[in-house]
Amino acid sequence: MATHMKYHAQSNPGEARYACSMCPKRYRSQSNLIVHVKTIHTGEYKKRDKVTCEICNITLTEGGMYVHKKTKHADGRIFPCKQCGAIFHKYPELIAHRNKTHKVC
Repeated sequence: MATHMKYHAQSNPGEARYACSMCPKRYRSQSNLIVHVKTIHTGEYKKRDKVTCEICNITLTEGGMYVHKKTKHADGRIFPCKQCGAIFHKYPELIAHRNKTHKVC
């Protein structure tokens, strides 16, 4: 419990006490500062490339895209809204959208 409270106190919203020595960025946790420095300044961590889903045009990291396609497009079907073009992966989601947004029953 004490460890949790210590972590909570460090990550609690408020003062960002950890300042980057190479730019004006500040962070509430030292681990976030380290990731920032290694990603932005030293290049030790590679910035994740973003890819766009060719089915629904959402943009995610490559790993996120793999999960997205397995969960959202496993059967390859999409349900576009004819009024606004919004895309849904399940027919009930499209119906709920139409009823709420376009007042179509």
